Amino acid sequence: MRIILRRDRGVTLVELLVALVMSALLIAALYRTFLSQQKTYSVQEQVVDMQQNQRVSMMQMTREIRMSGFGSICDCDPPFVFGEGENQKRFDHVINPDSSLPGALTVIYATRELATVEAILPATGQIKVSQITDSLGNTLFDLKDKRYISINGLECREISSIDTAEKWLTVKDGKTVYADTGVPVYGIRAISYMVKDGTLLRDENTSEPSQATHNLKITEFLYRNAGDEITANPDTIKRVMWTSEAKTEQPDPDLKTQGGFRTRELHTSVGIRNPLDMDKH
Repeated sequence: MRIILRRDRGVTLVELLVALVMSALLIAALYRTFLSQQKTYSVQEQVVDMQQNQRVSMMQMTREIRMSGFGSICDCDPPFVFGEGENQKRFDHVINPDSSLPGALTVIYATRELATVEAILPATGQIKVSQITDSLGNTLFDLKDKRYISINGLECREISSIDTAEKWLTVKDGKTVYADTGVPVYGIRAISYMVKDGTLLRDENTSEPSQATHNLKITEFLYRNAGDEITANPDTIKRVMWTSEAKTEQPDPDLKTQGGFRTRELHTSVGIRNPLDMDKH
């Protein structure tokens, strides 16, 4: 009888070391690829956020500056005064260059619908509105920051007294209100844009804090008249131009210029839809 002996042979130490080295090299290559892809994704994500931030801010600025004068502003007597005491701000025109701060721009227009007219007493200059506060309890009308209203976008009035219980607004000097019931009542606001410490600020000139858009600044506003000539006269401004510069939140170590921050410039030109001469109303 013949017996065949079999001896199982394991992996040698040299083979094990070779396998470990090859595995380490493969893992290192994969890890390097992962880091590169992660970095590219992070940079692109920051660029997208920067562009989106800039786009949204410029769209809002464009819309608000274009609507300067909406609400038949010329029915009210300039200047427009917001606030009281030391916090009082005065604006003499629909478009106010270098207002609040040097280089800033303030525009005045009927911003949004606050309520509707429920009743009118033309003889006494009174209107009853559907609400005095919003759903969160915030005051919609007062005699300081929110004293100017536009009825149906056609009649500008200044409020002299408010009956909060019955929701009656009395307009200044008893001016007649010609609108019908059911029409909207807009709030007229002074919207200021300015740059402070490299940050774009939007201020509604009320008791509420300014809205800040970080990593975004704008150049000095440039104003042109109907003949496309540069003008400093607020009553002849027909177009507003500026350049915005946005930058990423974090620097890119591989970018050797601009401190490593990626930037984007956007040139904007806005025609004024409701140009009004405040001194000829």
